[in-house]
Amino acid sequence: MLKRDYILALIEDFFKALRLLIEQRTHGNTDNSRQLLEQCYASLRLTEAQRLDATPDQLMELLAVDGNPALSFMEILANLLLEESYLDADHGNRLLERARVLLRYVDERDDTFSFDRLGKIEMIDSLLGATDQPQPL
Repeated sequence: MLKRDYILALIEDFFKALRLLIEQRTHGNTDNSRQLLEQCYASLRLTEAQRLDATPDQLMELLAVDGNPALSFMEILANLLLEESYLDADHGNRLLERARVLLRYVDERDDTFSFDRLGKIEMIDSLLGATDQPQPL
């Protein structure tokens, strides 16, 4: 019970930070967004190489908490990558592609249907000028 409460509190904290990132971007105040992103990534205990290059299955293992599935953390990572893509013009498309792969992975495996998740996948598809063909995981 305590582990589950801890995990839920951790997820809630991530979404609060994500909301702050979105608000800062929306209002054009991105001065400390990079620092907040790095804090979130550090909390996930992922290196840059891991978050950008590990397969979704490898990320599931890295993000698991005491053997519990990590789909929620995978979705958080995808959202963080999406927000980072707005800040990093040089690597924006790579970050968007990575976020899309992770969101599709979560969508295929999660028991909960999410219009928000599907909307983000469609938005990324349109930003990247994607065809109707899904990219392989």
